[in-house]
Parts: sequence; C-alpha cells; structure tokens
Amino acid sequence: MFALAVKDGVVYVGGAFDTVAGQRRLNLAAIDGTTGVVTAWNPRATDAVYALLLSGETVYVAGRFAQVAGQDRPRIAALDAATGQATSWNPAANGEVFALAIHDNRVFAGGVFHKIGGEKRTGIAALDIETGKATEWDAHLDCCAFALAVHDETMIAGGRLFFSAGKSVGIAALDLSTGSPTDWKPQINGPVRALGVVGELVLATGYRDTESWGGSEPGWVAAVDAQDGRKVWAQLSSAEGDTVAVASDRVFVGGRFTSVGGVERRNIAALDPRSGRATPWNPSADYWVEALALDGKTIYAGGWFKRIGGKTRHRVAALDAATGRATTWNPGIQHGFVQALAIMGGTVYVGGEIESVGGRDRQNLAAIDATTGRVIAWQPDPDDRVWALAATTDLVYAGGPEFTSIGGQPRRHLAALSTTTGLATAFDPRPDGWVFDLAVNGDTVYVGGDFATIGGAKRKGVAALDAMTGRPTRWSPRLGTGSESGVLAVAVDNGTVYVAGLFRSIGGRPRNGIAALDTTTARASSWNPGGAPTPTYQGGVQTLVARGGILYAGGSFSSLGGVPQSGIAIFRDRARPR
Repeated sequence: MFALAVKDGVVYVGGAFDTVAGQRRLNLAAIDGTTGVVTAWNPRATDAVYALLLSGETVYVAGRFAQVAGQDRPRIAALDAATGQATSWNPAANGEVFALAIHDNRVFAGGVFHKIGGEKRTGIAALDIETGKATEWDAHLDCCAFALAVHDETMIAGGRLFFSAGKSVGIAALDLSTGSPTDWKPQINGPVRALGVVGELVLATGYRDTESWGGSEPGWVAAVDAQDGRKVWAQLSSAEGDTVAVASDRVFVGGRFTSVGGVERRNIAALDPRSGRATPWNPSADYWVEALALDGKTIYAGGWFKRIGGKTRHRVAALDAATGRATTWNPGIQHGFVQALAIMGGTVYVGGEIESVGGRDRQNLAAIDATTGRVIAWQPDPDDRVWALAATTDLVYAGGPEFTSIGGQPRRHLAALSTTTGLATAFDPRPDGWVFDLAVNGDTVYVGGDFATIGGAKRKGVAALDAMTGRPTRWSPRLGTGSESGVLAVAVDNGTVYVAGLFRSIGGRPRNGIAALDTTTARASSWNPGGAPTPTYQGGVQTLVARGGILYAGGSFSSLGGVPQSGIAIFRDRARPR
C-alpha cells in the first residue's frame, strides 16, 4: 500500500493490490477503522494509486491508473467518499501523479507529468477544485515533484526539482500566490521522496547526494527547521543498478547509487567482471542513469542527469569508454528523461518521456546521429512514454506502458518501426498490459511485461513473437498463478532466455524472481541461483545482460542467490556447457 487517509472512522487505502482481507478490491479500498471489515466502497483503479486526499465528501486519488470507477481518469480523479463514483473533475495528467495537497480551493498535484488540467505544467500544478483546470499558478519546473505539504503560506515540494532559472534541488518552498521559490533553502540536494510537517519541523526522506550528507549509503531521513531550513537531525539509511552494458573487460552499470563496493561512484560505474570492484572509470552523473548502450569505444548513457563526464549533458551523453569523459556529442534533451537506448548502423535511438531533442520536437522517441549528435528526421511520435527499445538493421522495436499510437498507426504498448521512415509496420501484437523489456534474437522478439494476452494468445508476462508478423510462437513458459507484475527484464544468450521479475514459478519449475529458459521448449533449466523455495531477491531485478554463460543483473535488491549484493550481481549459469 502506498497511501492512507482517514475520515469518520473509515480508512481509505491506495496501492498496488487486488484483494484486501479476502475481498476483491483493485488498488483502492475503504476499511472500517474499528472492525477492520472492508466496506462496500469499491471504485476499482486500473493501476497503482500513489496518493489519497480527503476533502469534505470527496476522495481525491492519484497514481498510474488510466481509469477509475469505470471512467477514463488519466492518473488523477475525484471520487464520492460514500459511493466511490467518479465525479466530473478530470484534470487528465500525461504522467504519473505521486502527491496531492489542498489549499484555498486548489488541489495541488506533484509528479512526472508535463501536461495536466489542460495546460502545460511540469512536475507540479495547482488545479481548480471545481473544474479541474490548471490555474495560473506555475512553479516553472523542468522536473519533478514526488511529495507535497502545506506550511503557512508556502507549498513545500520535494522531489528532483529542476527550476528553469537555476540548479536542481531536493526540496523547496513555493509561494502559494505566485509559485516562485522562497529563500528557504535546506541543504538537501538529493531527491526527496516523502514529506511531512510537524509543528515547525519539516520531515523529509529520500536519496542523498554525497556532498550533502557524507558516507557511502544513498538513503536518508531528516528533520529541518520550517523557518530557517537548518538541519535538526539526519540519519542515513541501499543502491539500485537500473541498467547494465558489458564490454570484454568491464561491466558498465547505471542506476541510483552513490557508491559501489565502498568506492564513491555517483549513478554510473565500471566494474571488473572478475572481482566486482569498481575501476577508476568515474563519469559521476548528477542524477539517475536509466539506460546504457556500448558502441566500440563509446558508452552512451541516458537518464535524468544534467551533468555527466565532467560536462553539462542533458538526459543523454556519449562517454569515452577509457576515460569516462563526455565527448563533444551533445544532442540536448531539455525536459523529461531517457529510459531506453539502442544503437544500430550509426544511429542512436532514444526512448523515454521527452518533448524535444536538439531544439526539435520529438515526442518520447528520437533518432540521433551517433557521430554528430544531430537529430535525424525519423519521427514516430508515440503518444506516451517508451520504456524499451531493440533495433535491427531494418526495424526498431519499441515498447512502453501506455502508448496507443506510434509511427502513424494505432499500436498499443508495442510496435515495430521502419528504420528508414519511422512508420509502423504490420507487426501489431497488442499486449493487454505494459511492456518493460525487449530482446531480439534472429527472427524472434522476446517481450517481458505485465500482460496476460499478446497477439491474441494467452501469454502471461513473457512471450516470443515472430519478428515480422508479431504473431506469438508456441514458446510459452507459463508464469505461476499469483505472480505480480510479470517479467521486468529479458536477455538472450546462445539458446537460453534469461528472465527476471516478480514471479514464484516459471517454465514448469519453482523460480523466485529469476530464471533461465530453453529457447525451444520454454522449460526452466536447472540453473537456480537461490535454490527454491528461498527467494532469490529482496526488492527486484530490473535489468539483465547475458554473455557467454555469464549473467549480469541490476536492480533494487539487497541480496541475490542468498548472498548480500546491493543493486548489482554477476552469475555464471552452471547449467550450461562451458
């Protein structure tokens, strides 16, 4: 559960769940605060709920959903507290909403959106409580608010706050009349995830920048004075490796960390594949690195950063694989973030939540010359984010959470695009849920995600598709019942498909979160890092790279295979011949 709110003895809960106390409740529920019995209130949100806000007889809800109470309400809605029915209030955010607050007939929303209430508002907006339209109040952020709290005449916002007129901060106080930041400036430079106000103390928790807090752990919780921003106390609290690229002598890792193996490395590092130790290579990104791609002597990086390799590079950069210095390649993505990269034939394909590249309009997907950094005319324009890319000489496969059109055609969550024209081909599997990862192997595309059907066939979480037609092959590993969120990562290596996610069985065997599958039979091999039924992860694996029987894993885990490993792990598949 992600959110709680209480009214008249009723506890409203939001999160990512499908049952509460044995009752079917999809991501939203109301519970009697005395008896613990689930009430009849049942709006049914189609995806996760991150925030709840009660005002009078209305429950405001926000998150990742597209529908709630049977109505189209993209990521934010207002529900009747008694009946659960959706009101006509419909600001329709184009990205996740993580936080809600209310003040003076305005509902404030924070998240990773760029449009809400019918207007362009990035990261935070004030919405009319009657109409849902965005008011004139505008903090002029480039990114992103994850937490909100009202104190006196200011809105305290936490997140990764990129102000157009200055550097990024983790927390700020915004004037409730103008939206401008006040002089209140606590020394918190890392992104803030949650906020609370108790008297004259502002409590905050999140990720830490090393120059602010010292030490080697990236999590923290702190209390600061609401008047002068002075730190009253702070406590450190573990790392995430979100993307991996493998060279012959090094493993490049990007993610959300400030140290690797006790060595300071900010969000990007290179590891010795034999010892796991960090090498001297140290580009030091000022914020998260979500995607890496290696091309010869250059490593391309994408994410949320504004500085990397000693240079200002917005969201995407090319780094010298020997020195870690940023090259002159500098396309420039001013808003949003890069989630996926693919390289083919001298072109770097960039996917994520973006609006422009190099000053040219490019919605969520772009092609950039790998030598010059110039944006190519290729322009598929998906109507929502792209989270996964895989490229061949002729085609670019794109997957994502919610796009419904791309390359000039209706395509839901997954498409194949011509590398020449950017137009969608006849490949149209139409998965009924999100696509998290893609891998191409010959004439087969392996897809991992949170879906139950694809190409008209039942395939839960993972599927193999014909690379030209998009039709599912007979390959079907069958995730076990009760698996959550399907498959987050896919990698293929010499007759084996490696998958990771939130599952308990796959390919006919108990496997807790990570498995090796035969490309012909879809059966799980004997390779099992943790040895069922002991879970092989605490948290989750979000990225996999396989090469020569060695599997590189990154994610938000603190152990894998029964061994303490924070965010990054290397395995040898001993079930395969060497």
